[in-house]
Amino acid sequence: MIVHCLRTSRNISADKMSLRRSRTISDLHMKRLWHYLALTAAMLVSSAALAHGVAAGDQGYIEQTSGPQIGAFLYLGAKHMVTGYDHLLFLFG
Repeated sequence: MIVHCLRTSRNISADKMSLRRSRTISDLHMKRLWHYLALTAAMLVSSAALAHGVAAGDQGYIEQTSGPQIGAFLYLGAKHMVTGYDHLLFLFG
C-alpha cells in the first residue's frame, strides 16, 4: 500500500512537471514570435527614414555642381547633421 502511494505521487508530480515543461515551451515560442514581429515592424518603419529629401536650396546647388566637390559636400553634410530634424530627434530622443 505504501509503495502504491509513492508510485501514484511520483506519477502526479511527473504529470505536473510535463505540464510545466509544455507551458514553458509554448511561452518561449510566444516570446520568439513577439520578438520577430517587433523586429519586422521596426524594419518596416525604419525604411522610411533611410532616404529623405534635401532642402530646396541645397538641391539646386547639388544639381549645378559637376566633378568632385569634396569641401562643398562636407559642408552640406555637416550642415545637415546640425540642422536636420531626424538627427536632432535622435539626439534629444
